[in-house]
Amino acid sequence: MEFREMKLKVIKRNIETLRNEMILAYVKNGADMRNARVLEISQLLDEQLNRYEKCRKRARTSSNGYTFVYRPRRATNLSVQV
Repeated sequence: MEFREMKLKVIKRNIETLRNEMILAYVKNGADMRNARVLEISQLLDEQLNRYEKCRKRARTSSNGYTFVYRPRRATNLSVQV
């Protein structure tokens, strides 16, 4: 498996983890979408989704002769690999 594919796989796993954590936080906090924890996880999820799309685009361009460069984002205190 190539480096790109491994990174996409890790990001996908992060997305699923964050999605599940957001759902749990939503349920635990009385189905309140404005809860600070739900919003925080939602923002982290958005970052991972954007990161996934960016990596996918880079993977496509790298197959056309461009170089793929991976730049990790900031770490979080959640159970997500960065």
